[in-house]
Amino acid sequence: MTQNDSHPMPTGYSETDIALMDMAASLRGLLRAEFIQQAAASTPEKLLKELQPILMSAEGFAEFLALLDAPATSVPEMVEVLRRLAPWEADHDSNA
Repeated sequence: MTQNDSHPMPTGYSETDIALMDMAASLRGLLRAEFIQQAAASTPEKLLKELQPILMSAEGFAEFLALLDAPATSVPEMVEVLRRLAPWEADHDSNA
C-alpha cells in the first residue's frame, strides 16, 4: 500500500483521475491529499484574480485612454519579425 492509498478518496473520481492526481502529486513531492488541498485552494485564487477589477484614479484612466487614442507607432523589431516568412513558406519558395 502506498502513502496515497492510505487516504481514501471521495467518491466520484475515476481510477484514471486518481492515477493522474497521484502522478502529479509525486512530481511535486506531495501526498495526494496535500496535492488536492493545494489544487483546491489555487483554483478559487486564480478565478478571483481573473475577476478582480482594475482600479485607477480618474487622472490615471484619462492617461490610459489617451494612450489608446494616440496614433500607433511601429516597433522596428516587430516589423522585422512580421516580415519574415514562416518556416513552411521558406521551404515552399526554395522548392519552386
